[in-house]
Amino acid sequence: MLCPVCRHDNLQGEDNCENCGADLRSVDIPEQAVSFRGRLLGEHLDELGVGEPAIVDADLALTSAIARMHEIPTDCLLATDGGRLVGIFTERDAVVKAAGMKLEAFDVRDFMTRDPVVLRHDETIAVAINKMAVGGFHPDRRRRSTDRGGRGPRRLSTHPRRPRVTANIRRVLVVADDLIWADRLARLLAEAGARPARAKTGRELERELVCADAVIVDLTARNYDPIAAVERSAKAGRRVLAVGQHDDLALRKRALAAGAERVFAYRKMHEEGAAVLRAWIERSARPVEAGA
Repeated sequence: MLCPVCRHDNLQGEDNCENCGADLRSVDIPEQAVSFRGRLLGEHLDELGVGEPAIVDADLALTSAIARMHEIPTDCLLATDGGRLVGIFTERDAVVKAAGMKLEAFDVRDFMTRDPVVLRHDETIAVAINKMAVGGFHPDRRRRSTDRGGRGPRRLSTHPRRPRVTANIRRVLVVADDLIWADRLARLLAEAGARPARAKTGRELERELVCADAVIVDLTARNYDPIAAVERSAKAGRRVLAVGQHDDLALRKRALAAGAERVFAYRKMHEEGAAVLRAWIERSARPVEAGA
């Protein structure tokens, strides 16, 4: 079933688009020829006329970064390390995290929000709104497209609704073709403080794996090979968890051999999923001590 907003090919019978979250329940209902269908949500982000973002090195002194924000002016800076986007430093970071600190002793890296959600320029507004919903962002905190003086386009940005669990929140890809479990795992990850993304086929896994720090693979699947998905993610250097039937010991052993750190039963994830995932995220963010 093709989504009328983003043209994503969904499984027949789904109520909402897996890609953008659009309502599909009335897609097959005939409409009058004169009815109006808005195109706003289907417009690409690059059609919003957003200007070039301000980019700085993550090791830039905090005082210099704040001075540059006043100079441009802007209320966010994208932080890079070796040309790779590693964080975003905003006015909120400066006010909430750096207030009362001796600014001369810190760099942007010390107070930036790590691993920001990334949207491609050719993604639609509907996809952006869906990612905000899945990731737990306040839509009313997005930055206006122009600054206070109306001096031109500005970069859109969002801030998380809840406090971050650690200083190194992970973007986790959920690989599952069952809509119920895909939704549940995404919600559990959001509760645990992570930023979930989704894939339900091997092709989507390849596409989304680039931006993921870790992967959770549902071992009960029809649209992809779950063991191949675990192995592909592990070979790409991503941390991998798997979920499956508690009594399928053979599949569990194969997933562990393919590179999964742990294989959790569905019941475990249903009863204690948020706590389990939060502990995993905190453990991944904890620095390794010398000699450990």
